[in-house]
Amino acid sequence: MDTLAAEEIFVITATLNPPSMEGQRILAGINGGTVSGKINGKVLPIGGEFGNFITPTSFKIDVRAEIVSDDGAYIYITYRGYMSAGDPQTLKQLFSPDGKNLDPSKYYWRTNPLFETAAPQYAWLNNIVGVGYGSYNADGAVEYKIYSIQ
Repeated sequence: MDTLAAEEIFVITATLNPPSMEGQRILAGINGGTVSGKINGKVLPIGGEFGNFITPTSFKIDVRAEIVSDDGAYIYITYRGYMSAGDPQTLKQLFSPDGKNLDPSKYYWRTNPLFETAAPQYAWLNNIVGVGYGSYNADGAVEYKIYSIQ
């Protein structure tokens, strides 16, 4: 195999509590959210973001969350990744209330989600490599388009 193909599996949208800073680390709890696509459901108000700034222009993402599908399946999701920008001010803006207005071409926001579920109808999630493209939606919520790499 010499090429990769990607299939969008869902869009996950979540709101976060205001973050707290602990040195270079940001901690922000998840308030809840939605999932739509091949899986539909909601993001439970547990888990959160435990990322840290590794340089003035780069942030390492570390998230744990749980989804419950409309048909009652629980899906645990973890993802790591990076947010980066060409300058420190742009990266700081991503973490400010004004971040939702920032042009996505000004930053890089990618993740590598992994899934765990005991639900037979979603067992295929346990065996995929995922990639997520992050941004803010018009309401200021975090939004990821999640793809399965084929």
